[in-house]
Amino acid sequence: MKKICSKTVSITSDASKFTIQKVTDFVKISRSFQSNVFLCKNGVTLHAKKLTCLVTFFMMLRKGESFLLITEGADADSAIQQLLHQLLPSKATT
Repeated sequence: MKKICSKTVSITSDASKFTIQKVTDFVKISRSFQSNVFLCKNGVTLHAKKLTCLVTFFMMLRKGESFLLITEGADADSAIQQLLHQLLPSKATT
């Protein structure tokens, strides 16, 4: 059964903390799931398993902005939890 999960992610600290290593780790985690993973901001939706798209996406983020993280597939719940933990490791993701 396909499931869709989504969560709004707000950038509350300096967005420059999204280093190349952190973006690469995010892509590796996304690719480890069967679910499709998307990031949406200002009407633009990106496939989160493509490194080149994500580097530009995270470089453009600024403090105070937000985006939507969407997972779609059988393992959507666990995918969104692990990806949120990667993006916001110091915050609870429940």
